[in-house]
Parts: sequence; structure tokens; C-alpha cells
Amino acid sequence: MEFKPVYSGQGTAYAMLATIDGAEKAMTPVAVDGFLNTKYSVDPADYVEGDPMQMWEMISEGDLITELAGKAKEDNPVDLTFVIRGNSFLPNDADNTSGWNWVTNSGTYLFKTYKSVIDVPVGVDNWNDKDLVLRGYNEKASGASKYTNWGISQEITGLPNGIYTLSVQAINYAGTNLSFTVNGTELRDKISDTASSGSIEASDAITKFRSDPAKYTVSLEKFVVTDGKISIAATKSGTSSATAVVFDNFRLTYYGLTEEQANEAYERVEEFAEYARMQATGLGLEEVYDNSEVERRLAENAIANDGYEEIQMTMEALRNAVLTQDNEGADLTLAIYNPSFEFAPDYSRTDYNIGGSYPLGWDYPANYVSDSGVWPATDINKATSNPDGSYIFNTWDWGSAFEGGGRKISQKINLTPGLYQLKALVSSHQNNTVYIYAGNEQAGHTMSGDKNSFEEVTLEFFVSAEGPVEIGALGGNTDGSFNADGTGVFYKVDNFRLTRLRNAEVIEYTPMGKYDTLILPFDVDMADDSYTDLAIYEIAQSTEREHYVQLELVSPDPYELKANVPYIVEYLAYVEPEESEQPAQAPAMRAAAESGTFTFAGVPTHTATTYTDASGLLIGSHSEQTPATGEFVMNHNANVGSAFTRVEEEDSPVVASHRAYISLPSASEKVTHVLLDEAQENTFITTGISAIEISADTEVDVYSVSGILLRRNVRASEALDGLAAGLYILRSETSTAKAVCR
Repeated sequence: MEFKPVYSGQGTAYAMLATIDGAEKAMTPVAVDGFLNTKYSVDPADYVEGDPMQMWEMISEGDLITELAGKAKEDNPVDLTFVIRGNSFLPNDADNTSGWNWVTNSGTYLFKTYKSVIDVPVGVDNWNDKDLVLRGYNEKASGASKYTNWGISQEITGLPNGIYTLSVQAINYAGTNLSFTVNGTELRDKISDTASSGSIEASDAITKFRSDPAKYTVSLEKFVVTDGKISIAATKSGTSSATAVVFDNFRLTYYGLTEEQANEAYERVEEFAEYARMQATGLGLEEVYDNSEVERRLAENAIANDGYEEIQMTMEALRNAVLTQDNEGADLTLAIYNPSFEFAPDYSRTDYNIGGSYPLGWDYPANYVSDSGVWPATDINKATSNPDGSYIFNTWDWGSAFEGGGRKISQKINLTPGLYQLKALVSSHQNNTVYIYAGNEQAGHTMSGDKNSFEEVTLEFFVSAEGPVEIGALGGNTDGSFNADGTGVFYKVDNFRLTRLRNAEVIEYTPMGKYDTLILPFDVDMADDSYTDLAIYEIAQSTEREHYVQLELVSPDPYELKANVPYIVEYLAYVEPEESEQPAQAPAMRAAAESGTFTFAGVPTHTATTYTDASGLLIGSHSEQTPATGEFVMNHNANVGSAFTRVEEEDSPVVASHRAYISLPSASEKVTHVLLDEAQENTFITTGISAIEISADTEVDVYSVSGILLRRNVRASEALDGLAAGLYILRSETSTAKAVCR
């Protein structure tokens, strides 16, 4: 079965789920008592969302090693045994074979076996609860004068430098022709020999390991690692008789750095912290620059292992301070981790098999070709004129059009909405194209010179919503096109720079009914999936009737919302609210509650506050406006629907910012409404009280179109007497009708 992680929505916790016999199961710890001092076994159980016993924290092995190494000291060592693959030869462990490299001179006459002795309580699973050891032995090939020689080895990389102890239980059967080394140190003489024949079963070794563990434990004590690697190797040369060696229970303990390594780490952090502080001060950001935790660790001589945790923390503190600059034109370059590859240029992550130093603060593929990495700009094979500083980043170079060497280098920065500019120096073979990118935008530069000089590339990009934006560089395809997979041509890069050009304005817009108006100070791509429920219209023409004006609306061509142009919009997902028993009670609010909210972001381009559309009828404003008497404002009363109504002398309507109103200076004073669609025209009443389906003697309440109660319990035939010309709402106990007083 295959369990897949599903995010729980809680921190870094994931549920591990699989479908078994049609049912969803979750990886669940179950308390046990027995095998190898195990507290829990992991079994599939019915998935219960939110069950803390089914939540697993996802952490990379590298991060776990870093976390543990940061705690290690001489008097507080940490166990890193898990980095040795197949360290205890547990049942059903694929690392028993894949973790070790086996070699023989013929390739066929080596036998590696995992022997077991069952010693478990009654009722425990006898297949899974076994003690296993690794027995390697050689057997004579047909017609061969000697028995086959063989070797077993494992190299562990990506370890923190410092002091280690490695131990293993071992027995050598019959023969002195064994070599067993750890990082080149020979430990053969520490392994106990027994018997005169290599045919003794592994079960005998298990008994000996249990009865006298100290006698059969071999260790290399307190050896120093400087390159992040530990190599374990055992070899047997050919002999005239079968021989064997048995191993079990490899253990690795880490004690932290040597004194010299610790001093180097302290100095590295101290130097970088001072550099960051000076940079923040130079930008006038000393009040917001907070690197207090690193400063505390320096003061207490409590640097975690090699100091790179503190350097990462310092870069983060500097980034946070730099990003507080919200002024247009702000230099945000130091919000980029290691923008010119000058930070800790000697830092070589041992879990990355690249030839140069690891680009601190950047993401780059692990185990990828020897030429990649941070190199001195003066390196004989990487030298490039006009670099920034002493170091550059180089990818793999193999020929003028090699495709696959230019893997992308990247990092993410949390940016607020706005227009930004990213620059970098790039280099490659002549006519190769190198790209820099930010989010989904990119800019390519085709080299006019050769790989020995840098040329500048510039990208302007827009951030519409606050969040992480990935920036970086990569090689293009051989034809110059963008390679989204980051497997393009070789390149070099240096001196990334980031500038905030313009701040964006973010506008939250909620249609107040089926129809509304909108004007924005920037262009918007209405093809974006975020706006599928919103349609925009222009006014094609207007037709005046006796009491209203009918508009003809058309979609813009091309279908784009242009800056500083007012539009009529239709909310396509609008649901008409249910009729209230009290029609005058906040109908606009009820309509708004049924609507959605849309977010627009862009760089403002307006030079004025108010703009008129091409028809000359629709007047939009980026700030609140109070239209004059005789203008027409959008009314969202649920009884009337979304339509424009005339502003009377006693009215004082306020049109909200980023909305519009209608101006009809030539319209008759009898015109009370501007209608937006055919359905409104069909239901609009122009004949007065006699046209409505309420009898003349029925008692009604009279409301204005804005929902104000004007009269109560009057005869329908007299309801409009003395009222000004316009549209009114009549409501009886059983009916509601619209009526026009002429």
C-alpha cells in the first residue's frame, strides 16, 4: 500500500492516507510492548479528521540533522545512527540491501544473508519480531583455486563537521584477510576472531552479541570530520577456504564541533552579524532591524554548530528590516538573500554534490555536476570581467549550445502589491539566452559577447497580492526560448538587485445588487479566473421614454477594463433576496450580503479624480462624490431592482469611491429612472395607479424608492395624491406594486 501526505491545516502536520479495500485509512501509531523496545507500531486505521494521533510532522532529514547537530556538545552528544542506511538490518528494511554497496571480483560468488533467531513472547508476530544480523561470506567458484574476495561499503554525506564516534558489533570467522575501515582508519585488530571455519551460522553471532556485547563491539572514538563525510568499508581478499564476517548494530554519535571549528563558526557569525547591522544602519533602518537572538547567542557563546543557522537568522533579520521600506524607489536588494554571492562564499553544504561552494540563501539542485556553485570571480576556468565583488555563481559549461547545464537558481521573497524591478548580471556563450524571472514573468538576454564578460538584464514585474514571489535565473533553450523546467543552456550570474518602483493600490469591490458601477485607476485583465462572476459593459446608446431612459449596454471590445474609464457591471452570481415583510428595512444591505467581493490591484495611473465614459453619460470617481439635483444615482432597493434614480432637491446621496453616476442634462423633468435591461423596461409602470393590480379601495402603505415610508393605511385610489412626479412603492397586506405619479 502507498500512503500519501494530506495537509491537516495545522502547522506542519500531515495525515498519511491510503485507500484500502475501498476505505480511507490513516497511518496510526498503536501502542505495543516487545520488539526492540518499541513503544508503538504503525498500522492503518480509519481516518478521523483532526485526530492528533494521525498527524505527522513532515521534516526533511537534512533539517532534522541540522536541528540535532545544533544541540550537540561534548557533554550532550546526539544520536545520528539513522543516517547509516541499514544500520541494524531490521526485518523488511529495504536499506539492508540498497544502503550498502556490495562488490565481488566475479560478481556471482558472494553470498550476503540476513540470519535470524526467534526470541519473542507468545502472541507476538514471529515474522516481524526477529533479531537479524548481516553475514557476509565467500564461497569457492567452480574450478577456482581461491575463494572469492568481496567488499561491503557505505559513504554517508551531508553530515555536520565535528567530532564523532562510530561503533558496530562484529565477529570475524576464520582468517586474517579482513580489512575494516572508518574514514580510512583500520579497525581490523579490534574485531574478535572466532572458530576455524566460516560456516558457523549467524544465529551463533547473535548469541555472542547478546551474551558479551562489550567484547564484540568495535568503535572508532572521537574522530574528526571536516568534509561532512563518513566512509565505512569492509573487504575480504581471496582465500583457500570459506570465510565470513558478521556485522550488526552500527551506531553513530555526534559530539559537536572541535574547539577550532567552534571558534571559526563564532567568528563567521560575528563578522556577518556586524556586516548586516552596518547595512541596516546605512539604510536608516536601525530602529526596525532586530537580530537580538543572534546577538544573544554571540554574547553567551551559544552558536549552534557551524553557525549557519545564525547566518540564516541574520539574513532574515536584514530582509525583514529592508522590506519595511514602503516608499516608491526603495532599494530592496538586501531583501534578497546573498544577492551577489558574497555571503559566506566558503560555505559548502556537504549534502550537495556541486563543485563550487553552495549559494547560501538560494535553492539549487543537489548532486548536480561538478562545475556548479559559487566560485571566485578570478578562478582560472570561471573568470568573468566586471563582476560585483569577488564571487559569482556558475552553472555547468559544456560547449556553446549545451542544453541541460543551466539549472535554475531561485529563492522566495514575501512582497507586497506593487511594481518592482529586478536586475542581474548574466553571462554565457555568445548568442545564448539567459533569463531572470520573478513569479510568472521573465526577461531574457541574448549574449552579444562571450562567457568571459557579464551583461545586464532587467525585468519589471507586478505583484498583485501580498505573498511569496520566487525570483531567480536560468538558462534558456538552445533556440533562445524560456525553459520553465530550468534545464537550459549554461550560464553565470551575479549581482541581483531589487527596487520597488511603484506601490500598488488594492481595491476591495462588492457589487450592491445585480447591477452596479465601477471605475478603477489601473487596467485589469477581465479574463482572469478571479472575475468570471463579473461582467462589464459600456453604454452604446440611450433612448428616452415618458418617465425613464432605457440604456443599451454592450461588452467592451477587446474585453478589458481600462484605467480611469467608468463601466456598468453585472454580478452574474447575484441572487435576488427574498421579499421582506418590511420592504423598507435596509434592502441595499440585504442585496450586498448576497453578493461576492472582488479584489483588484494595480499601480494607479490617474491624474484626476473624476472621469467620463465615451458616451458622455457615465461619470466615475476615484473618491466619494455627491451628485447634484437632477443627476441619476444607482439605486439597489430590492423592490425596484438595480437602476439609476433621479436625485431630488431633498436628497443628498453619496456615490462611493470607484463608482459612477449618470448625467442627463437634456432629459425631461418627467424622467425619474434610467433602466439597464429589457426586463426592467417590461415591468416599469407608466400609466399611474390604474395600471397596478391593487383595487382602488384597498388600504396600502406608500414608500419612496429608497425605502422611506411616506404614508400608511391610505386608499390605493388616493395613495399618490399630492405627491411629486416619480416612482413609488405601494404595499398592501397581500401585494406589492410599483406606481408612477405623473
